[in-house]
Amino acid sequence: ENNFDKIINSNIHGTINLLYACKKYGFSKFINTGSSSEYGFKKKSMSEYDILEPNSYYAVSKSFQSNFTTYEAQANNLPIVTVRPFHIYGPYEDSRRLIPNLILNLLKNQLPPLVDKKITRDLVYIDDAVKFYLELAIKKNINGHIFNLGSGKKTKLTKIVKEIQKIMNTNINPKWNSMPNRKWDHYEWSANMSKTKKIIKFIPKTNLLTGLKKTVDWFIKNYYLYR
Repeated sequence: ENNFDKIINSNIHGTINLLYACKKYGFSKFINTGSSSEYGFKKKSMSEYDILEPNSYYAVSKSFQSNFTTYEAQANNLPIVTVRPFHIYGPYEDSRRLIPNLILNLLKNQLPPLVDKKITRDLVYIDDAVKFYLELAIKKNINGHIFNLGSGKKTKLTKIVKEIQKIMNTNINPKWNSMPNRKWDHYEWSANMSKTKKIIKFIPKTNLLTGLKKTVDWFIKNYYLYR
């Protein structure tokens, strides 16, 4: 929120410039990456057909991206599609995000400040996310479509912390509510994957435990990158 100008320049002007360059030189598929935060706070799993109620400047900018690229696809019959990812995790993830933050702190035998333990995430391992993008790149007849990318399951922070601690063989007592909830923290946060499963036939293959084990192993081996 403190980087309003950067958000506008990157997500709005950047998307417009990139798409216009693609239109000028030709392209086979333009995949716009939106965000699950475009939906705002819902009391059920989030569907591509839901009214958008963005909950931050970032989410507003992502909503513009989705609307702009969808309009271009429909108005000009262009091969443009939008993905709304939920929580993608895995190797190389930014250290400020939840799972890397937990792992890097546990490697120092501590836990970071934590929000309410009932907050949820819909987690998708990076390998599954990459596979989904590759499938979209070759899929025909989806111009202007928007697809959720999630597992379709909500996972509480308590489970995420517990599973990572189990993998790393630590048993530090989490201090829940030692950090105030952020604007994007919510108790109901999961993707309705019906449309994605029907049209793309996509189901993530990596279960949570396997994905977390792979992520922990990678961060331990590549810890030097985050020092």
